[in-house]
Amino acid sequence: MKLKNIFNITLAAGLCLGMASCVDDIKFGSAFLDKVPGGDITADTVFNNAEYTRYFLSGIYSRQYYGLPYSNSSSKPYPCDPYTGKNQLLTDCWQDYFSQVNNQYYKGGLNSGYGNRGCTFEYLRSNVWEAVRAGWQLIEHIDNVPGIDDTEKARMKAEAKCLIAARYFDTFRFYGGLPIVKSSFEFDGSNYTIPRGTVEETVDFMVQLLDEAIPSLEWNYNADGKLNDLGRWTQAGAMALKCKVLQFAASPIFNADEPYDGGTHEAEQQKMVWYGNYDKTRWDRFYNACKEFFDAINNHGNDYYLEQAEILEHRGATTPSERDYRVAFRKAYMHRESHEILHSTRVMNGYDAFKSQYYMWHMWGPGRKINRLAYNPTLEYVMMFPWADGTPLPKWEDMTDEQKAKMFLTENSEKPDGGAGKTTYTRDPRLYETVLINGADHALNWDTHLGEGPNSTALKENGKDSRPDRLETWIGGRDAGTDAEKEVNSGSGGFATGFANNKYYLSPYGSDAYRNDKVAPQWCYIRLAEMYLNYAEAILQSKGDVSEALKWINPVRNRVGLKNLEVVNPTAVVSKEALLEELLNERVRELGFEDTRWFDIVRYKRGQELLTKPLHGLRIYRLDANGKHDNRQWFGEDQKKKVVYPTKFEYERFELGTANAKGSRNWWTSGFDAKWYLQPFPRNEVNKGYGLVQNPGWE
Repeated sequence: MKLKNIFNITLAAGLCLGMASCVDDIKFGSAFLDKVPGGDITADTVFNNAEYTRYFLSGIYSRQYYGLPYSNSSSKPYPCDPYTGKNQLLTDCWQDYFSQVNNQYYKGGLNSGYGNRGCTFEYLRSNVWEAVRAGWQLIEHIDNVPGIDDTEKARMKAEAKCLIAARYFDTFRFYGGLPIVKSSFEFDGSNYTIPRGTVEETVDFMVQLLDEAIPSLEWNYNADGKLNDLGRWTQAGAMALKCKVLQFAASPIFNADEPYDGGTHEAEQQKMVWYGNYDKTRWDRFYNACKEFFDAINNHGNDYYLEQAEILEHRGATTPSERDYRVAFRKAYMHRESHEILHSTRVMNGYDAFKSQYYMWHMWGPGRKINRLAYNPTLEYVMMFPWADGTPLPKWEDMTDEQKAKMFLTENSEKPDGGAGKTTYTRDPRLYETVLINGADHALNWDTHLGEGPNSTALKENGKDSRPDRLETWIGGRDAGTDAEKEVNSGSGGFATGFANNKYYLSPYGSDAYRNDKVAPQWCYIRLAEMYLNYAEAILQSKGDVSEALKWINPVRNRVGLKNLEVVNPTAVVSKEALLEELLNERVRELGFEDTRWFDIVRYKRGQELLTKPLHGLRIYRLDANGKHDNRQWFGEDQKKKVVYPTKFEYERFELGTANAKGSRNWWTSGFDAKWYLQPFPRNEVNKGYGLVQNPGWE
């Protein structure tokens, strides 16, 4: 079965669901300790038929982690529910006003008795244990399936092991050590014990699964004739996942001389949330895994590589433009055939209510003013992106008026036909792909690399036309309203911080293969740019070699036109510690909204440092010819009168939560409790008594 059709075949999911359809009163997770399946679909039915067995594997693939909210339904895993909220909202880079993140985390109300949508990754409602059980069922039965040769059977087993390991890693990041399940575990009605594993046992279990799988997997599916199988686990993907597992294991949250929450809790004493000591060899193990990964890429002819900017011939340019760099960055994680993607996941359209145009992620945004999906970037995040050459921005309080005036873009001429002149984007191109910025084009065409929008035709050459579709996020502008943060409760507030998210929304313009109104966006589970930055971290932590680490950081920056770090930011390379700090910021610039920032904060235990300071938004005021505030929108008003698009603005930083109490976080006033680094297991699950020990602080 080709994965091109994996999410469009109901039988695939049906078979997998059928294998766990009878629910007993005593359960591990949703359906883990079910009795032998009944109904029309049984193990004999599935594993006596080669095609059914392939469908069954496809069904396990459908239970992978998908990082974008896409459906409000009790039948779907709750990380995909728009009302739950992503873990990114817990960081210093995004702000929430509506989801359960706001209610449970910002207000400090989360406890182990949470119900549906209670936390960002629910232990029982994330399709983890269903996938684990199904994976072991396939491994246990496939040797006896007729019509499949030994090579394919070995590959299918290997893919199942990767799926199990990935689901364990998804959960390990949130909970620490987990029960180690090594079979499908048919429940016969007797008492059972599945003790929670230690961090070391859980890490070794994941690594063992991946090591066993790697030799039997295909290297990749990017070659001609194999594209229909994109999405399967590969050697490259499994090796990269192994690196990520070892990276988390070596990090200070688990690899330290003291446990993160004082050492008095049972989970700490039993080493379920740390190793029990610091050992540098854990960083060495991570380094060796990264080296093996890149050695393998080299041995396979470097068929994975960072996507580079394409200079379009019709422009007659000799160097990439800011828009060319943006499209290269976009293709790196969004294009299905990207040479940078090591593993990705998808959902079928039937899961996201696409036809209603209501629950599909990309139909909600960008800036659609649907507050539960606003995911507003903070000013702190926006300030992390350097100038277009890579030079860091000054701190806000140190910026001159001249620097603030050009902090997003500049206009070098004015046109009497109602539009501003040629636009120069003054910042890191990734900023405009990640955040919606005042004055920027509403969208960027995948094919032409030109600005577009629903109210205008394609942007003409050199940025010179009277397009009406530029973002107006000033007070009174078309997109921001009178004061976005105040309007959150009224259904507005799409720009509640002065900014809106643009990651994974992208453009509805260009070839159908790219357009976000034609295809469901894939979730980039691992990509090569992340591995470059992971390797840089491994080099710093294992070898302490700043110069060698820069060899892996700079290519990620160069891909979007930034100069080498040592050239434009020499203070960032004076020591291992300085470069590590810069690396953590580079990770969120490159990997924003890709489930990186929160886990970096957790790995390095940076909660007290980064999450206790109030965050900020930016109020933007349009200025008239006399420098006075002009709180009117341009589109449809001044635009029709041939008044040039505004080019003069005033910026006012404001503290989030001052205009709307929903914007405040308990951590800002009460401090950060270390218990938040890991989530609570559901109280009812702990009380079943099969060996699950609660995480520190949530007892």
